[in-house]
Formats: sequence, structure tokens, C-alpha cells
Amino acid sequence: QSDWADSAAEILSTADVLLTVAPLTVEQIGQLKPGAVVIGFMQAHSRHAEVKALRDRKITSFAVEFIPRISRAQSMDALSSQAAIAGYKAVLLAANSLSKFMPMLTTAAGTIRPSQALVIGAGVAGLQAIATARRLGAVVEGRKAPVIVTRAAVERMKAGAVIVDIAAEQGGNCELTKAGETVLHNGVKIIGPINLPGQLAYNASEMYARNLL
Repeated sequence: QSDWADSAAEILSTADVLLTVAPLTVEQIGQLKPGAVVIGFMQAHSRHAEVKALRDRKITSFAVEFIPRISRAQSMDALSSQAAIAGYKAVLLAANSLSKFMPMLTTAAGTIRPSQALVIGAGVAGLQAIATARRLGAVVEGRKAPVIVTRAAVERMKAGAVIVDIAAEQGGNCELTKAGETVLHNGVKIIGPINLPGQLAYNASEMYARNLL
């Protein structure tokens, strides 16, 4: 552990250009040499202390989440690449947590009705979630974001239903979401995953590396 910390400190103190995934901490910023360049996710609107530290240390920083989402900058669109992974993984989490099949099945024991999937929002993550749910055989409904799923709405859902709230890290689109936890409320599971792209680390890293390059 100490060897890793020493090597990380050495990299931070000698790097002219640093590429990051997660935003740097104030402590890490303090280890950078003045005049260095940092490129990565910054979360600048919510990390005021970190932004001040970057400014005070005269670090030039590029927030990849602020790159315009236009055709000319498509190859640098890290938000889209990571959102596509999050939308895909969210549906797999939901399927794994359901106590029933996703697709319609015709068996000797009768016909199994398909699951119904509600996807809120039709951005990159939502579209990928819709496509993945359809591939798994669910009947999919799309809804425009942002929509807040209230406690009352959850209480009207069937026991055994599953909500995967991929906005959990930003407070969640569901009133009952807890980031990093699975909440059971009246038989409904509310999954609040954090760092969904990290659960498909190989492809997330591959895609993000291309964005930064």
C-alpha cells in the first residue's frame, strides 16, 4: 500500500499532463507541480474546494463533461461513452434482481408473460437501456426525463418490481434511492448503483482512453 502511495505521489509531482477518471482530491491537487495540465471528469459545479485548489496551484484543467456534444467533438464525448455503458449495465442489474423472466417464454408448463420495463429519459443512457431491455425480451416503455419517482409512485408498484436509478450519485431520480445501496420498500427493490461504468471496467477504460486521446 505504501509503495503504491509513493508511486502515485511521484507521478502526481512529476507529470506535465495528467489524465484522470475520477476527480482529483484537494490533497492530490496539492501534489501536482504548478503549471501542470489535468484532463478528466472534474464535477466542477459541486467540487468548489477542488476547483479553488486547481486555480491556486495554477493548474490548467479540462473537464471532459463540458466538451460540447457536437459532431465535431464526438470522438471526445466521454459522457456518451460512459452513459452507454451505464444504460446497458443498469438493465442487466434489473434483470438479475427480478424474480421473473424478462422475455416471453412458451413452455410445456404454459406461457410466461414478458416483463414490462419503464425507461425514464431517452438520452444516451436511456436509449442503451431501451435497446438492452428489448434484446432481453422485455416490453419497453420510454418516458421523457427528468421525472421524479415519488414514494407514492413506488408504493403503487407491484411487489417484486425493480428500479435501477442510474442518477443515484447525483441524488437520484427516485425519492427512495440511496447511493450505493439497494433499498427494499413494500416489496419493491430500488437499486442505487454508483460508478456503473466501473462495473464494465475493460470497455469503459477502452472507450474513455479513446475519448482522452
